Amino acid sequence: MKLPGVFSKILGRKKPEEVPNIDKDVVLNLAPIRNPAITWRRYKSGEVALIVSIKKRGLMARRDKSEREKKIILDKIGSYVWTLCDGEHTFKEIVDALVENYKLHRREAEISLAKYLDVLSKKGVISFMPNKLSLLKEEKPQS
Repeated sequence: MKLPGVFSKILGRKKPEEVPNIDKDVVLNLAPIRNPAITWRRYKSGEVALIVSIKKRGLMARRDKSEREKKIILDKIGSYVWTLCDGEHTFKEIVDALVENYKLHRREAEISLAKYLDVLSKKGVISFMPNKLSLLKEEKPQS
């Protein structure tokens, strides 16, 4: 049931935010980069485990400042993508690698990768850079 704007404010319901339209070329040139605060390890099987620190919330968090760790084990393809999230490879390059190595259709790879990276981004383990990290490294300060 939809409520007019005034009623939704009174009842504390928020209007859903509109999702901005982003040009596909912009997305294809984004470079995902791992959060440096996340520790990870690769097993002999090729799988990657992310170790994420979780802070306690609520009243108990004020008394107990300790953190607990959560281990997230990525599957084979997820682990492969994780290793490519280094700021050097763009979204397009990762899609190309998935198409070539796992024989996926391009559209299938794009959609799956976009959803996967969205999940990782919401969990705070990756973010996106507009340009390749290597371009930033090549810039030298002027003296």
